[in-house]
Amino acid sequence: QFVLHPYTLWLADLGPHRLPLGWALLEVAEEPSNAVRAFCDRFAGASREARGEAEDGERPAPPEAPPAALGPRIVTDRSGPNLSRLGMLEDQHDAGKPVFDMLKNLSNQVRSWTADERAVFARLYHEKLRNTLPPHQHAVIAPRLPKPE
Repeated sequence: QFVLHPYTLWLADLGPHRLPLGWALLEVAEEPSNAVRAFCDRFAGASREARGEAEDGERPAPPEAPPAALGPRIVTDRSGPNLSRLGMLEDQHDAGKPVFDMLKNLSNQVRSWTADERAVFARLYHEKLRNTLPPHQHAVIAPRLPKPE
């Protein structure tokens, strides 16, 4: 719909200088331009790849199963909130995902946990997680942990 007066949306940083971030002129077209069609075609192709589909819509064979968990499970009891968090930490580690941020957050809270929960945390760290951290990350975590029993 045609508008008599333009609408302006002010996009500015929240700092003292209030500098504008940019402007855009948007118009409605009866038919998309060739550039828009090309972009949509590329985007659709990327979406098919992300979903794992071929050009004809067929799905390829599923990839091989992920490798088995690294070593035996340390957190076998998830009955409390802290043990549940430790279980999620171990799951992340076993899936090959980065765990440092989660480990750092948990190590800040460990002093308020029960002795049993602290023992499970220390065992998980020393038996499974420690060897996967670079030295500078270990230096951040180690002083916060109880010693293994």
